[in-house]
Amino acid sequence: MCRKVLAMVSQYIPSFPYQHVTSFHIQVGYAFCFFLISATILFFGFFGRVCYDFNRGYDPKDFCAKFRSEIFATGLVTFVATLIVFVTSYFRGRMPYEIFYLSHFFVFVMFLFATIHTFDDVARNGQVRSQNLAWFGTSMAIYMADRLWAATSKRSCRVIEAVPTEDGTALALTIERPHGFEFHPGQYAQICVPGIDRFWHPFSIASAPEVRHLKFLIKANVDSPASWTCALMSKQWLDKMLSGQALVHVRGPYGYAVADLKKSDAVLAIGSGTGVVPMLSLMDERLITMSRVGRDALVKAVTVRSSDMDKGATPTEVARRRSEDGVDDNLLAAITAVQLGFRQNRLKAQGVDSSYYKKLRFNAFAERLHALADFIGFLLILAIVIVLGISLSWCNLPEVAARRWQAYVTQISSAAVLGVVCLHLVYRLCFPARFRRGFFTIVEVMVMGVALTLVVFWWLDGIHNYATPTGLQLLLRVVIWLFFMARLYYASPTLRDASYRATLRRHNILGAQTYKLIWVTRSADLVLCHLPALMAKIDEVHHSIYGRAAEPGTWEQSLGRFVDFTIYVTDKNVERIHKLKDLAAGSLAEGKICFCRPNLHEEITKFTQRQLIDQIDAGKDAPGIITDVTFCGAPNIAMQAHHAVHASNIISAALGYPHCRTLFREEFYGFSPPVRKTQVKTLPTEKHTQPEC
Repeated sequence: MCRKVLAMVSQYIPSFPYQHVTSFHIQVGYAFCFFLISATILFFGFFGRVCYDFNRGYDPKDFCAKFRSEIFATGLVTFVATLIVFVTSYFRGRMPYEIFYLSHFFVFVMFLFATIHTFDDVARNGQVRSQNLAWFGTSMAIYMADRLWAATSKRSCRVIEAVPTEDGTALALTIERPHGFEFHPGQYAQICVPGIDRFWHPFSIASAPEVRHLKFLIKANVDSPASWTCALMSKQWLDKMLSGQALVHVRGPYGYAVADLKKSDAVLAIGSGTGVVPMLSLMDERLITMSRVGRDALVKAVTVRSSDMDKGATPTEVARRRSEDGVDDNLLAAITAVQLGFRQNRLKAQGVDSSYYKKLRFNAFAERLHALADFIGFLLILAIVIVLGISLSWCNLPEVAARRWQAYVTQISSAAVLGVVCLHLVYRLCFPARFRRGFFTIVEVMVMGVALTLVVFWWLDGIHNYATPTGLQLLLRVVIWLFFMARLYYASPTLRDASYRATLRRHNILGAQTYKLIWVTRSADLVLCHLPALMAKIDEVHHSIYGRAAEPGTWEQSLGRFVDFTIYVTDKNVERIHKLKDLAAGSLAEGKICFCRPNLHEEITKFTQRQLIDQIDAGKDAPGIITDVTFCGAPNIAMQAHHAVHASNIISAALGYPHCRTLFREEFYGFSPPVRKTQVKTLPTEKHTQPEC
């Protein structure tokens, strides 16, 4: 896969789906291998049976010569190379990375012999064949250019710091940042230590894009003492790297940004194990941005957000929100709390008969109608493709093959689809709060008027306009239909995610109002390694903004409103847990570490429901709130997070606030097959060290 080209495209085009391209590459590779292997097996089965029947005298045709031909030899080599790639790719989670990496080079063997396969002696003697070189040549040329680009971008860096954890399961490696190495949080780099081996190993970058060093968190493969990671963490190589005798080669960056803090209202970053690395990079970027903007800019960001959300809200709701943001005094906050308590009691007493509940029920019903209209828009895109296809195909048939009913079908279907597209345009014009109006809206109305005029004129002029249209008529139809397809795609929140906020711009440099990190890990040593640095950064930023050091238990009311974290530790080692508790006691991490497994579904829904409450208070005419939930870690945990995000969007849509959306992004570059389960001996004190959350 052309990682360098794809990473560059995703870096300059944020909407480029790098993660989907990677998944597509894997799935297409599996499908191609399965197809080629199946075709080879069928070849052996069919021609082997015919050859067997010929040798027994049951069949007069002799196909045994095919098993001795040149094309059979090249096909057999292609089959073997494909089988090796397929097996090693599927079981890559159960074998050393180096074996998977080397076996993947059999793809070039497969392409080479597949090219020779269609250029055998028969083709050389003049028989025309579709050459595989024409199919593989362009893609292979692009791939080789990408590999050459990656090879020439290699840089040698000196190691600044290398700190292994006490249990020896991970290494925090910090190296010099090469000149011109620009990256975004979530991207990864490939590193190589030539003295250990010549392979390139991918690791996510844990440092912020603004600092002058690159930090990696490398997890050791303790099950294989001869692995590259174990060799890297050995005392011999740590001493060589720290003394400068061994340099680390770096190339990249690759991958895509795990989240964009400037385009979201709230970000919830979740990392499991070493999957927290890109989230730490994102948190560092957040803290650096906050330290640069200062306290006045933070107050302005809160005020701008409050003014945006005040559109459509009642004065009581405005007072409550501004009181929460610290804009007004404590007296007004107390009055607002009394008012809110009175309203809450009335809602409990009235129940389903309250006007608030009736409003939510009406919004839910209206949202169902909007969902139906969105589905009709999707069907219209398919109908336009069909109408455009029959318009271009049937009118170009020879006279002997053309039928008169085809012209009538084209005429009626074109008019019917255009009529429904016109009704869909009227529907979108009736809801400006849901579909933003702009320059292209005016153009669409004008194009619709021209299209209706042309359809009426062609209908009255005769059926020949559809049976034998002119070149100008075909050109007009293609341009008009393609324009309407683009407009329907742009207006569909299902096809084009978050299209509601496409025309909105942020008015503050802070970007996301809230950022929260959730870290789930089995290793208390891993937390012990990173927690002091994290608390030091929070204290430094708090001091630069508020002019005082962050105090345990109180900094959540100041800096904690903008950036927060929670760590869940499931380590079974009692000694390491007590050491982590002693470190957190009386520090900024007090109350932030839980020694249990989290309920991610509950954590995500609670976080998104806070944004939904703000949206409901602001009203339907207020700008929509976009919440990013980004995850990096095991696929089974990612599935839980994805289900929670889906549930949050269902709740928002059911309550009539579809523009309060939650987006999910997962950083995971492939599929790992299930590993063999091992039994873990639990400690007798597990009930005391692992309480229920």
